[in-house]
Amino acid sequence: MPAAAFLAVQDADARRTPDPPPATAERGGLQNDLEDRPTPIRFSAYEIRRLVVPVQPQPPRAERIRHGLAWSYWRRCHRAVARARHRRHNDHGTARPPPRTAAAQSISN
Repeated sequence: MPAAAFLAVQDADARRTPDPPPATAERGGLQNDLEDRPTPIRFSAYEIRRLVVPVQPQPPRAERIRHGLAWSYWRRCHRAVARARHRRHNDHGTARPPPRTAAAQSISN
C-alpha cells in the first residue's frame, strides 16, 4: 500500500497548489504541443485503487476463493441478523395477520 499512500499524497498536494494561469499568445508567442493539451483532473480515490490493486502481490487462488466464500457466508449471516432486528423493531409487539391466499380473497369478494 505504499503506492496508494504516495498517490494520495500527490493528489492532496495537487489540491493545495492553485492551477497555473492559462497560456496565452501574449505571454510568450507560440505554444508547444504540451501547452495545448488540457490539464488532467486530480486522481480520485477509485482511480488510485484501480492503479494500485493490480500491482499488489495476490494470495494463491485457493486462498482467494476460501476468503470470498467466508466473506459471503459472513455477509449473509449479518444480513439475516439485521433483517430480524429490523422486523422486530418495526413490529411494536403487534401480531401481523397471515397473508391472504387466493381462496380467502375469492370468498371475501
